[in-house]
Amino acid sequence: MNVIMRLLPGSSIRARLLGACCGLALLTALVGGVGTGGFATMNAAFQQAANENLPAVSHLVQADRDMQRALVAQRTLMFMKSDSLAAQEQMKSYTSSMLQITEHWKAYVAFPAHAGEAKLRAEFEAARAEWERSAGEVVKLLAQDSTDARKHAIDVSLNEGAEKFEKARTVLRSLSDMHLSAAASSVKTEEARAATIRWWMFIGIAAALASALTVSLLLARSISRPLAETVELLRDIAEGDGDLTKRLTVQSKDEIGELASSFNTFMDTLTTIIGSARLTATHVTGAPQQFLGATGQLASGTQEQAASESTAGTEGTKRQERRRMRAEDPGLAEFIETLTVKGTNGHTHGNGHSHNGFEEL
Repeated sequence: MNVIMRLLPGSSIRARLLGACCGLALLTALVGGVGTGGFATMNAAFQQAANENLPAVSHLVQADRDMQRALVAQRTLMFMKSDSLAAQEQMKSYTSSMLQITEHWKAYVAFPAHAGEAKLRAEFEAARAEWERSAGEVVKLLAQDSTDARKHAIDVSLNEGAEKFEKARTVLRSLSDMHLSAAASSVKTEEARAATIRWWMFIGIAAALASALTVSLLLARSISRPLAETVELLRDIAEGDGDLTKRLTVQSKDEIGELASSFNTFMDTLTTIIGSARLTATHVTGAPQQFLGATGQLASGTQEQAASESTAGTEGTKRQERRRMRAEDPGLAEFIETLTVKGTNGHTHGNGHSHNGFEEL
């Protein structure tokens, strides 16, 4: 008995086929689900990198660039008269850069903060505030357009201002590195996840193919073998060489098992019919001999009856002749009767005829 029959005792072929198809469908769905789940996870990581990490890094880089532009504009003003057109242009560039720093920082803090990021954000805001105060003091000193004020502005910008500027930029670079590291880590994680999913998909596909092949072979074997045995027995019977005592083995309760059971019932009925036919043939073979014996007896009886009827007919003819003679010639009739009586009283031979021959008359 094959594996399918052990797993599904009494189940029909239709149920087995449906079960096999449903099993393969579930296995395929499982493989597809693993692949879909993996791709969904990778897509979520990609969306996080594309919508959070990279934009956050972009805003941080833009803020750092604007800080450098503001610093360049500030130090350029140290060598210009405050009322000159060039100084006014540099002042506009300085003011614009400071505003863009604020805008980029607001856009950056709109993203959710990860572990450790909130602390760095607070540090940067504090460092930026100190640097902006120092930068504002330098601009005010330069606006006085005096030698002492310019010297003091240069001193503040190159010492206190530079220190606060580098402190703010250091925190800003730390935030950028944090997001870049998170993006790189996410990429490595998703690469490993993709490799794992790829192997699981390969294993699942191989398992599905192996299962499909195994189930197909087992189903084909469970269906074709009983049918082949039935066909072989029917072929033997059709060719006249069949053994009517052979029976199919009923291994299941499905359609094949019902076919085998019905075939065995048919063979039992056929064996009974053939046995009855043999007995009838035996009776038919002895019937002609009995018929011949009865025919002989009938012929013998017919001959005896014919002889008896012939003797009776002769005596009746003689009586009729005597009656006719009595009617025509009473005297002659009396004379013949007298002779007949005398002949009858005479000696006869063993064959029943008298010596005088009167009986013949």
